[in-house]
Amino acid sequence: MSLSHRRALLGAIVSLVAVLAAIALGVATDDGAPPPATTSSVVTLPLAPSAIADPGQPDAVTVPSQALEQAARATEDHRGSRSENPPGVSAGELDAGREQQEDLVQRDDLPNVTPLAAPSQRGCRSTFVRNASSRRGVKPRLFVVHYTVSANRPGWDDVNAIVGLFNTPSFAASSSYVIDDEAHCAYIVRESDKPWTQAGFNPVSISVEMIATGREGRLTSAAGMRRLGQVISDSTRRWGIPLQRGAVSGCTVTRAGIVDHRQLGSCGGGHVDISPYSLAPVIAAAKAARAGGTQPSARSVLTKAERTNVDELQKRRLIARRNGGWTKIAAFHNQRAEAAKAWLRARLKTIASGTTNHRPARRAYIAAVIG
Repeated sequence: MSLSHRRALLGAIVSLVAVLAAIALGVATDDGAPPPATTSSVVTLPLAPSAIADPGQPDAVTVPSQALEQAARATEDHRGSRSENPPGVSAGELDAGREQQEDLVQRDDLPNVTPLAAPSQRGCRSTFVRNASSRRGVKPRLFVVHYTVSANRPGWDDVNAIVGLFNTPSFAASSSYVIDDEAHCAYIVRESDKPWTQAGFNPVSISVEMIATGREGRLTSAAGMRRLGQVISDSTRRWGIPLQRGAVSGCTVTRAGIVDHRQLGSCGGGHVDISPYSLAPVIAAAKAARAGGTQPSARSVLTKAERTNVDELQKRRLIARRNGGWTKIAAFHNQRAEAAKAWLRARLKTIASGTTNHRPARRAYIAAVIG
């Protein structure tokens, strides 16, 4: 989709929010869905009735029009993530990914989930949306962490705004979960179905959108991280996905596990989230949830020396990413990164043989940082 078309579609969403009060409620939208109901400042968005089996599940979400407009602007680059033919990817890479997925179709035995089944995830509210499709029998191999680029708002408004957008067929994007700083969690695409958030990797992924702009200084609050860890722990247990950092090459999965959107590269849509944040606390939170423990606040399990070397390694990696790779920056950045990594590897051996506090959590955090 061209930039001009993307801007035109964004303008249409913003204009829709502004004029909703003037629309007759009995008229269908271009998507064939009932139009939103509205007061002067609140929009009520109907959800997908065909996905609702539990009478207790809401059939609509109510969102302040300002929150919906801000979310629409912030998440514009999510639009069209349903497409599994992202630009900038070679035909060879796309074919390799499709061949892997076809092989998985033959080998996997996806659990039988009836069309109206309403599964649940502890700590989350089931609010299923229209934007999803069949995995064709492929089990997910990746749990992908994203952020929305939209800001946290008190209560459910921030989550509901994303749910509303992901329920709009023309937006052509969705995720399995949405979580905010207050640990509000919406489960919006069944894990047995395909969310549209990571382009060529949609068929093999479960995804979560964290409400964050990328400028907060941390991916989420302590409460949000605990909820994220709980969701990842439960989801990966259901599907046999290891609690480890996953890996891909081109459009194929080379190691099942947890990844962020940036790690998927061009085949995942070419996004950079969750940069500048690290995936290490996310994996540590999932392991803590699996162990039945509580997730300490960010990096509090580390000693001062451990934090210093973790920060050094992540700082040099960030400089490399922002400048196009290690070959594009001065050699001393790579040297310092390697020195920090070597120190952390040695530290892992020390922790393994010692009796210091928080050994499992420290090992998990440092190992995830090293990658």
